[in-house]
Amino acid sequence: MLYKRLALTTILAVALAAPSIVMAAEATKSTSSKSTATQTTKPANTTTKTTQPATTPDGTPKATQEANLAKFKNMPDDTVIAVVNGEKITKGELLDVMWNWTAPLVLDEYINYKIALQTMKKEGITVTRDEAIERLKANAPSGEPLEVIFQRMHQAMDGAIARTETSIGLEKVLAKQSKLTDAEYAGFIKARHILVMAMPGNPNTSGDAEQIDQAAKEKIEKILAEIRNGKPFDVAAQEYSDDPGSKQRGGELGWFRSIDMVPEFSEAAFKLKAGEVSEPVKSPYGYHIIKVDRLGKDATPAEKKEIEARALGQGGALLAKMKKLFSDLRQNATIINYISPEIPANDQQGPGLSQIPSGPQPPANAKLQEMPSNRRVVPGTSEADRIKPPADLAVK
Repeated sequence: MLYKRLALTTILAVALAAPSIVMAAEATKSTSSKSTATQTTKPANTTTKTTQPATTPDGTPKATQEANLAKFKNMPDDTVIAVVNGEKITKGELLDVMWNWTAPLVLDEYINYKIALQTMKKEGITVTRDEAIERLKANAPSGEPLEVIFQRMHQAMDGAIARTETSIGLEKVLAKQSKLTDAEYAGFIKARHILVMAMPGNPNTSGDAEQIDQAAKEKIEKILAEIRNGKPFDVAAQEYSDDPGSKQRGGELGWFRSIDMVPEFSEAAFKLKAGEVSEPVKSPYGYHIIKVDRLGKDATPAEKKEIEARALGQGGALLAKMKKLFSDLRQNATIINYISPEIPANDQQGPGLSQIPSGPQPPANAKLQEMPSNRRVVPGTSEADRIKPPADLAVK
């Protein structure tokens, strides 16, 4: 699951150390001290199979993978970097293997990296190392240090960071090229809801269909009465809502269009003014109370960025757009590849093209699946519950 989650960020499907090292060369020209920042948190044990942080006999943490890369970088080629059953492997031997086994693949990836950087420069877009690290952290298992993750994957962290920087950059390029009209902004609202489920067979309900429906209706009416009497909507949502995806966020659904939700929900929501609370609304999932927080037509510049990110898409939709963007960039680039001259430069379909810098892939269990009607408001599939591009997607 972890590898799937980070595979698109690291571009190559084959987890080779060589691509990471070559990509890191560009990112670390003037950052020789960066890799030492993780020395106390990242495990490194080049002689065992353990993935836990290793220590010396006196309890001192061993050097991390990133620290070791920096340490051996300027050492002579006869430096021993590993020992297998008593047989030594030198740095020079590794460099020869990397060249002979992976040079065409790495070069193709590095060409893609250069294309991305050139495009970002042309568009006036910059992405900081900190932005990339935050993106990687957001897609990592909770509480697990990035250093541990990348050591386990045998990926150099600086390479992953460099790729993620270009991934975010190309997302911003795409957002810049996809500006919305005033009418398109007006097609969005930002709302929250409380759901009382009325679906037979659901663990939150009991009885036959008619009894379930009646109980849900009575409960939603009591909740609405509390809200009308002054109970904050978000507090009521946290207390009563059966939608686990929005419950803890006070029922927040984020920005959406009418086509994003089931018809019954959208019809009621898009009639409301900002700040208004609906009467109970019945959908195939039960009864809802809806509160509209903001209208797209009144969106602030910051809110417009959020809407642009939502309009751009997430998951598979965003990935498809990113692939199209990068395919166009590569086809329009003038590339002379002296390593693989037998393949016309502009017709190359290398691994870097099929798996372009596209940002982290959502985990397989992320709630991104579309309903057949392409409409939502299903427990657990609220906008905030679905993986989406960050709010800074649009160019500042």
